[in-house]
Amino acid sequence: MSLILTFLLFNTGNVKAQNRERAKFESLIALGNDKFDYNFHQDAIFFYERAYKIDKSDSYLNNRMGDCNRLMYRYSEGLKYYKYVSETDLEHYPLSLFYYALILKYEGKYKPAIKQFEEFIEQTKNIDPKYFSGKKAFFQRALIEMEGCYWSIEQLFKYTCINVEEPINSDKNDFAPVIFDNDTNLIIISGRLNTKFSKESEVGESFTKTYRFVKNDKKWKETELGDKLDGVNSKYNDGPGVFNVDKTIYYYTSCGREDSYCKLYYTEKKGKKWSSSKKLNENINFPESDNKQPALSAGGDTLFFVSDRPGGYGKNDIYFSVKKSDGTWDKAINIGDAINTPFNEVTPFYVAGENALTFSSDGHKGFGGLDIYIAKKGSYDNYSITNLSDPFNTNLDDCYFTVGTEIGYIASNRDGGKGMFDVYTFSSPFLKINNADYQEKLKNLSEEISTVKYDIEKNTPEVPEELVGVDIQSIYDRILSAKTAALLYNVSLKFFEPDYNDFEGLSIEDKSIIDMFYMSIEVDIDQAYIDSVQKIDKQEYNSLSEENTAFTNRFAQAYTNSSGGATFVKISNDDIKKYKALQLPDKQFYDRLIAYKIKKIADENKATAEVYTSDIDIKSLVDSSGFAPVIDDRTYESIISTYLAGFIYNFELPLIKPDYDIYSKLDIADLSMLDMDYKSRAFELSQDVLD
Repeated sequence: MSLILTFLLFNTGNVKAQNRERAKFESLIALGNDKFDYNFHQDAIFFYERAYKIDKSDSYLNNRMGDCNRLMYRYSEGLKYYKYVSETDLEHYPLSLFYYALILKYEGKYKPAIKQFEEFIEQTKNIDPKYFSGKKAFFQRALIEMEGCYWSIEQLFKYTCINVEEPINSDKNDFAPVIFDNDTNLIIISGRLNTKFSKESEVGESFTKTYRFVKNDKKWKETELGDKLDGVNSKYNDGPGVFNVDKTIYYYTSCGREDSYCKLYYTEKKGKKWSSSKKLNENINFPESDNKQPALSAGGDTLFFVSDRPGGYGKNDIYFSVKKSDGTWDKAINIGDAINTPFNEVTPFYVAGENALTFSSDGHKGFGGLDIYIAKKGSYDNYSITNLSDPFNTNLDDCYFTVGTEIGYIASNRDGGKGMFDVYTFSSPFLKINNADYQEKLKNLSEEISTVKYDIEKNTPEVPEELVGVDIQSIYDRILSAKTAALLYNVSLKFFEPDYNDFEGLSIEDKSIIDMFYMSIEVDIDQAYIDSVQKIDKQEYNSLSEENTAFTNRFAQAYTNSSGGATFVKISNDDIKKYKALQLPDKQFYDRLIAYKIKKIADENKATAEVYTSDIDIKSLVDSSGFAPVIDDRTYESIISTYLAGFIYNFELPLIKPDYDIYSKLDIADLSMLDMDYKSRAFELSQDVLD
């Protein structure tokens, strides 16, 4: 009898512990979902990770973990969660396989990505539409991504680097090619002997200078073009440079003008001539350090360069600086240890069409000497680094990668050159090459696309003809403008009253169409695009007239004040009239600036944006490992017992030290459970029991 009783008591305690763990798991999911719904993805992960410690097999949780990491651009971290869900519960979470394939593509794993996109289309086309909103849009997106994979494979490995003929290459060092007006208008840096400049005895060359060449009738010829860009040449070493996009500013390196260090200068084109050179500020030209080899983002508002200043990761590191509204450059920031190593990272070049940075390094795994790498941005502080491989890299030094419209150039001291470093050319790897093999693949892919479209049209209704009108399209555009602005600034925007009324008047089919368009936009936008738009919006906001600044601020403040239960944002009739009258481009402009201002207000008042940390500092409750300790049954019951004793005698009893030590480290879910359990038991105590 006692043995049976012992078993029953043990089993009851075990079930109770399991139930408590399940309740904690569900509480953590609920807390994470609340954060997720407000787009606080980092805070959501805080709770999801703790739930994951309890149950790693839950499909919903794994999918949410994948979503959080993807939305924060932590692609590598999200991969394992999507993989698990796609293999275990694809029926309920079909997009897990789409995002798994997409992340494989982002990581440059094109062949595995193609296979997974094909699997996604094949395995999900018959899934019940109630589990798969916007199926058609995602299928079409998958086919576009597959086409991109095929193209990328075709482009990556079929190039030949050809030594550029004389007079560009000489028997001296010729390097740092920069494209001017077009692919056949080239600037290089060279140490070739020149009577204009003194001879540098150490290597038997002149100080390095800037030379320009144009190609006519398939032959290169040195030219000065009459605009006096050769004015950048001084009696010292003048080196690598870069033009802004409209070729009106030239940033370049010069060494030894004031002291023994290299510094960055710039010259501006005034009419048909270039101005005298000016030195960049000390945010760029850090004292007693080399600062050299500039590169520019597509918009010209971010300057990349190389420096050996103190505080870096290695000998030469890549830094970047953002241009301020007054045209000066902000404090330079080290680009981070994903790119920089304890060795040398040099010759950055921004590839605008790829939102990527190429650079050379002898600190990453490579063929030998300096190799050329391409860095694509993942999360805000992480990059995916790929070696460009043969023929761009050899066992010697390869650097100064640059691409134009159809042709690219590098510099290398590889075997077979005319001098020390030579300039080499190749067909651009970031442009389509119209060869027969590629066209055949496109043909086959197009046939596959048409087949898949036929399959998915069975479950996905087309837009009814009566809904495709100017008025409906205008509503679509205005709604998507507000939703896109919210996406760009990671804020949860309600509609302003006129857009809300229009939206509520739409049919369910129309709302579904807007959702599909929005999902397509969300898939297309990457972090590099968001960063560039936010920089532009900041500049635009700062340059608004006083009247338009006030107009924008009133809308942003109205949103901030109505972020509770209001269905739409109310504002004065005059402002609504002006807002409603905005044409689409102006509305898109102001929606972004309103979102920018809302985000700024939220950042300045961070405490109001936090939902669960007002009473308890969650992060202070975790131990050094980052997780709250699991409370054991004895301690749990001991704490409840102390609470109940205090309740019975209407006296607040302090916890004994061992219980308090554990209690003080509990996470919010455990604290909530303790409180609910205690109140439940206290409620059950009748007055007779108390007496």
